[in-house]
Amino acid sequence: MKNIISITIGLLICAATLKAQNVRFPPAGVIEYEKSINMYAIMKKTADQSNDSYMRDYYDNYRKSNPQFKVLQSTLSFSNDKTLFTPIEPTEAPRGFFNDPMAEQNSTVYTDIANGLITSQKKVYEETFLLKDSLRKINWKLTSEVRTIAGYECRRANALILDSIY
Repeated sequence: MKNIISITIGLLICAATLKAQNVRFPPAGVIEYEKSINMYAIMKKTADQSNDSYMRDYYDNYRKSNPQFKVLQSTLSFSNDKTLFTPIEPTEAPRGFFNDPMAEQNSTVYTDIANGLITSQKKVYEETFLLKDSLRKINWKLTSEVRTIAGYECRRANALILDSIY
């Protein structure tokens, strides 16, 4: 009888010290994104492709008066099975006339995961388009890489969409 009580107490003490992984999946929230674009590289590529010396001069002047990186900010709001990705307008007006589409965020994207639908509002120059489509099938491949991001332990996952890996 003494042995049974001793074993039971020992197991309870061991069980009390065991820790399971604390999985935290918030049901809703907002994620803020920041994307940096190397404007010098984009403009240099454009100037090198151009036979016009004006573009090279403009590139040199741009480097003297503008920062190398353009920072774009956006938010992703999510709740249960719906998401909304929204770009945040820059606080300062763009300088110069150089406006490369690669250096802009012109899309607001609403995703309804439950119904498999995506609605995207895209601004192309002066026109705005509303596109509706079905969600793409994504095959996920988990890797062994683990990092801590904002207090969450995150495992890297690569997305296979059509024939591309992201």
